Amino acid sequence: MDTSSTAIPSSSAGRLAHDAKQPRTSARSIYHHHGSYKVVHQYVSIDVDLTSHRIDGVTELTIAPTSPLLKYLYLDCRSIKIKNVYLNNKKISYIHNDIIKSHDQSFLKSFIDNDNYHPSSNIYQSINQHHYLKANYDPYFSGQNTKELYIQLPDNFKITLQDTNQTPIPLSMTNASINSPYSIRTPSNDSLIYTPLTIKIEYSLQNPIDGVNFVGGYGFLNSKKIKKYDWHAYTTNSNLGLSTSYWLPCLDSLWEKSTWQIDITVPKTIANITAPIPLVASSLNFDDNEDDIDIDIEKTVIDIDDDPILLSNSDSENEYDNNIDENYESINEREIKVICCDLTSLKETPHPLNENKKIVSFQIATPISAHHLGWAIGPFKSFKMIDLKDKNQNAYYDYDYEKDTFQIESLIYCLPSKINAAKSTTIFLAHAIEFFSREFGSFPFSSYSIVFVDDLTTNDSNSFAGLNIHSNRILYEPNAIEPLYSSTEIILDGLTLQWSGVNVVPADYKDFWVTIGIANYMSLQYYKKLMGWNEFKFKIKKATEQICKQDINKNPLADPFFLFPINENDDKTLKFIRLKSPIVIYILDRRMTKTDKSFGLSRVIPKIFLQAMSGDLPNGGLSTTHFQYICEKVNHNKLDDFFNQWIYGSGTPTFEITQRFNKKRMFIEMGIRQTQNNSHDDQQIKAKEFIDESIFHLTKKNSDEINKKPNTVFTGPMTIRIHEADGTPYEHIVNIKDSFSKIDIQYNTKYKRLKKVNPSIHRSPDGDNEEMADLNYYDSLNNNSLGNILKSEQEMRSWNLYDFSKEKLDKKQNEAFEWIRIDADFEWICCIHVNQPDYMFCSQLQSDRDVEAQLDAIQYFKNSPPNKVYSSILTRTLMDSRYYYGIRLEAANALAALAKEECQFIGMKHLIKAFQILFCYENSSVPVNNDFSNFPNYFLQKGIPVALSKIRNIDGRCPNEIKIFILNLIKFNDNQGNYFLDHNYMGDLIKSLMWTIDEPNNIIDENNVDESEKLIKMIVEEVEKLQHMDESIPSFENHILYSILKQQMKLIKRNLIHFSFEETFNYTSPRYNYNIRIMAFELLLYCGGIKNSLVLHYLFFSIYIENSRYFKYELLKLFYNAIGFTSMNQILSQLEDEEFEIFTLSNQPSSEIKKPSNDFSMIVVEEKPKPNLLENSDFSIEGLIKYLRKTLATGNGIKKELYSAIHSNIFSIKDKRRLFDICEILFEPVDSVVVKLGIPSDKRIVARVVKDFEVVLKREIRAKKPEVTKSSIISIKPQKLKLKNKKGNMNLGIIKLGTGQKKRIKSNDIKGISEEKPIAIESSPIKKPGGGSKPTSRRPSINKAVQPLKPKLQFKTPDTKTAVIKKPLKKKSNVVVRKTDNSFAVKLRLPQKKLQQINMKNGNGFHVYYDRKLGQPNFIRTVRISFKKKSILLSSQPVDG
Repeated sequence: MDTSSTAIPSSSAGRLAHDAKQPRTSARSIYHHHGSYKVVHQYVSIDVDLTSHRIDGVTELTIAPTSPLLKYLYLDCRSIKIKNVYLNNKKISYIHNDIIKSHDQSFLKSFIDNDNYHPSSNIYQSINQHHYLKANYDPYFSGQNTKELYIQLPDNFKITLQDTNQTPIPLSMTNASINSPYSIRTPSNDSLIYTPLTIKIEYSLQNPIDGVNFVGGYGFLNSKKIKKYDWHAYTTNSNLGLSTSYWLPCLDSLWEKSTWQIDITVPKTIANITAPIPLVASSLNFDDNEDDIDIDIEKTVIDIDDDPILLSNSDSENEYDNNIDENYESINEREIKVICCDLTSLKETPHPLNENKKIVSFQIATPISAHHLGWAIGPFKSFKMIDLKDKNQNAYYDYDYEKDTFQIESLIYCLPSKINAAKSTTIFLAHAIEFFSREFGSFPFSSYSIVFVDDLTTNDSNSFAGLNIHSNRILYEPNAIEPLYSSTEIILDGLTLQWSGVNVVPADYKDFWVTIGIANYMSLQYYKKLMGWNEFKFKIKKATEQICKQDINKNPLADPFFLFPINENDDKTLKFIRLKSPIVIYILDRRMTKTDKSFGLSRVIPKIFLQAMSGDLPNGGLSTTHFQYICEKVNHNKLDDFFNQWIYGSGTPTFEITQRFNKKRMFIEMGIRQTQNNSHDDQQIKAKEFIDESIFHLTKKNSDEINKKPNTVFTGPMTIRIHEADGTPYEHIVNIKDSFSKIDIQYNTKYKRLKKVNPSIHRSPDGDNEEMADLNYYDSLNNNSLGNILKSEQEMRSWNLYDFSKEKLDKKQNEAFEWIRIDADFEWICCIHVNQPDYMFCSQLQSDRDVEAQLDAIQYFKNSPPNKVYSSILTRTLMDSRYYYGIRLEAANALAALAKEECQFIGMKHLIKAFQILFCYENSSVPVNNDFSNFPNYFLQKGIPVALSKIRNIDGRCPNEIKIFILNLIKFNDNQGNYFLDHNYMGDLIKSLMWTIDEPNNIIDENNVDESEKLIKMIVEEVEKLQHMDESIPSFENHILYSILKQQMKLIKRNLIHFSFEETFNYTSPRYNYNIRIMAFELLLYCGGIKNSLVLHYLFFSIYIENSRYFKYELLKLFYNAIGFTSMNQILSQLEDEEFEIFTLSNQPSSEIKKPSNDFSMIVVEEKPKPNLLENSDFSIEGLIKYLRKTLATGNGIKKELYSAIHSNIFSIKDKRRLFDICEILFEPVDSVVVKLGIPSDKRIVARVVKDFEVVLKREIRAKKPEVTKSSIISIKPQKLKLKNKKGNMNLGIIKLGTGQKKRIKSNDIKGISEEKPIAIESSPIKKPGGGSKPTSRRPSINKAVQPLKPKLQFKTPDTKTAVIKKPLKKKSNVVVRKTDNSFAVKLRLPQKKLQQINMKNGNGFHVYYDRKLGQPNFIRTVRISFKKKSILLSSQPVDG
């Protein structure tokens, strides 16, 4: 803690009292201060050192008081070293209470030097006291404002009224032309304006753990992996309210907005970057050849300059692209650029003192929060967004495009090696900005920039005002296909957040759904324009299915349950909000447009943005109430029912539809029954979500948080579309009001005439005109319907296709309608089950052009019993290129589901023949050379083998025909002549091939033993060949090797192949890219490494010393997920320690392992379905937690690593929260600690101070041993119990008992006390104020009826063995010491001062300085004195406990 002339009590009680006096904000409060001041402008000047990961800065905050009683200021400021604080250029006092202290690297030094970490200032003995340490982080974990920097205004400082005719200009604004308020009116009296004050703070930081990410350089450890021409730094803001304050003292909140002026000092070029001066690496001497690290770390640290497999395939992408223009200036002369939030005000000036540096300045006139202030620094190259309308512009290689067709200045930045990929990825961006500006309103900021960087922890965007920072992992070259969809969505979401999320912010935590929903809804609208209507509808349908699966016992959108701190990219609640909120807004728009004279959200959203620009939205905050008000105003109707059900309520309905045609009444009688799935019984907990689900459960349980009851009935209009017999669709809008609705729908077609018309009868030229018209209609309908291929007899015989029987066709002909669509306009988020015959679903699949209707029909066939007719229908769907490719893929998966032995695996034969016809040589299974120019066919070529690999026979085994087929596809794959990369295609083929041997291992096909083993051996050999080939000749990002390792992990989990520790450990080496290393660590953990102390230590060691935040983030995620898999008993036991053997033996099923005759790595295991240990266990969350505490939590390795991790200072607040969550799940909190008390020896050593402060040690004989006192029962009036020996040399403390309280005290109750040296118990009455109490006998009374004493006894160190050492030591001062072995221990109770000096002289002087840090609890240290060369040496260590 940094302080200046102000102190906080250091004891626990004093600190609690101090904190109690400080005003605290609510956990859900959105206001950072007490309403007595506001930051209206902030000037920031920082000097960024890319070499040492250091920032030196000065910031000036212009504070507008709103009350004359302002006495202090709070700012967010962590991981920062404060140098000085000034008030109006006068130095003042401050208190910096930073519990993070990430700038203090003592933890990592101690960890690396000692191979372990034991915090010397910790009073908690074990991991079971984790909740005490967690209490220090309560402000971060409860959503409160952190307020680390406390600035006390001087007593003589007065807040005065300001002359309204004069507006003071701060020093930082003298050269700025920003229209910003310099004063703010008080809420109570608008006429009072107080004089602004200026707070200036000088600070520095190094190796920040959040907020800023340095890539390259020599920060904490000497990194040789990243070349200097790829060094860069950038800001991050994933953690809400806990990001910017890591590099800038500010009010870090969404709801504190101000104007900004930023000066950033950087080197001019790469050559001007200063020489490396490592902060810790030099002292640690840690390099690539370090051989003093345990677990053979030196094998994993390899200089990439000497390794054939470079990191060019890794996420850091450090290899310089040789395809860059040869005329480009040399690397060392490449300019260092600063990417900022405002390009229009960007200025560069030379540094006045250092000619190798420059100062880049920019201003932000639009008030924004500190959370949305961002920048990036590095040798980036920029280009303007590509305008697809300009035919003269080369989309990829014209770097000098000058024409700008947009109203805002927009640039894209990336490393030079990524220029082509960046252009390919952002080719649509200019058109997207134009679309959003035209449809929803102009861009809210003066410019827009995108920068692609390395080592971003997430693939999502970090959005700042006018700036989006994306990961290089989402970039793709023009010859890549798969990233086109995912990367486009990510960039679109980041762009729309500029409108809704940065410029317009949620008014409260409950309103996050509004801004997120609007932003993602805008993205969907452009996605529809870019990708087409079918892609859009298919995406909406899939999202709806996911919502119906997940929205079970969830909180409503407008009342979410957050676990603070909130990570915008990784929070589980926000992920669900991102899924559901845009769909809710979409169905709101669908319902609004049904109303007359309503334009829906196309008028609502622009109006909200216009209000934000005009200042009508207070502080730019959009609330749910205001959003509803605007919607109702535009719609001219109340929307209370909709908002109460979908926004303030939770859950989704399930509709079961029954129907029949009433010939007499000419009505279709329909029944609609509505149900809700409100139970978790059908929702199995996933292993990767176990930690989140458990913490949600424990947090809600401890806070009495109760989920909102889901809606019992959803009401509203629903569109029912009936395709009647003449083919005409008739829409009927019905109103759902109850859980069961009975509806009569008028039939429109003439039923009698319809029966006479048969489209299959022979035409007569003399026929009736009306009947001929009907026949012509049926002809046109049949010719235009989908799936009407493969109809000839020859094709049907060749494909083995079947049609409906004549009876069904006649029945179909006599039906009054062809099919029924429920919710045809997509106004509901629901599951719908329609009771109609299969031939109606066939008509729906072939005649309805809506992909939602087609998908519903395919789902019906997929979930039906195997049938040759259904397989034929799906085969025609698969082969008809007029279908949307997503529907064709769904048909392929449905064919695999229908491929069963009862229908002779006809679906498998159809899939194989379809692949042969589409992608193989004629009458052969050898594939032709790859040609991925047709994207729909490419996705089919990938999807069919995956579908085939899922087919199983009645024994659960994959047919050998499929194994041979997929194996041949891999062997004969040829990508020559193909423009597009095939690594993703090969990855899917490998996945499919490995899935074919993922079979039950308790069955052997006795008739084909040799053939099965031969096939498996061939598959294993082929996979190993691909694995070694990819190591020698890497594919793109080693994707093939990654796919093999990922599938091997699944097979190892099922004991299908052997686990090789040496090979897996080798893949964790830095010579491989991050994805390979992460997969190898995952394999180690899942094969028992989570229960192995050395593997856990290696995992955390890698987390501590790695420079990559992305790598650290992924390793921590693996650790969390491994605990979830352990709870499900899905962890193998190959690597676990011996201490877990008792659980393994009881947990292992009775099995008999049989090894096949050959030498490859397959084994056969006969096992029972459930482990014995879990057979009778509770599989609820509480039951799984109990299981973990009985098994995994007993391991010493995980206790040790978690104990060190929660005391470390190198984790971000979010990571600390996850670590504490794991501790809460694994370890039962214990509120007591074990206190060990020493016993006096026969002789004692007395230290006396004589002249010149010399210490003389003398031995004195102690009193005789006290006699053993029997245990007694105390049952008397209020008493003081003294625990001491008879001579009074040891006083173990005083315990006060109230009236009627009883306690049996035995010598065994005190740890460290033996029968040879017992403790006597004496009691005396407590004296009451103003009077006394009757004396009682020293012998306590005996009472058989013993009532347990609720308060726990806590023993303190004896007062007689302590002495306060004052400064300086006085002569003849006695210090009681005792001899232990060859040294003497003295216990000192240190005074409540900041610095205590103990000066002891004997020959040569030796000085000990004890620095007591404020705010820490008082505890006792043991000073050991040993004799060496006639001098006294002092060393200190904490008392046990």
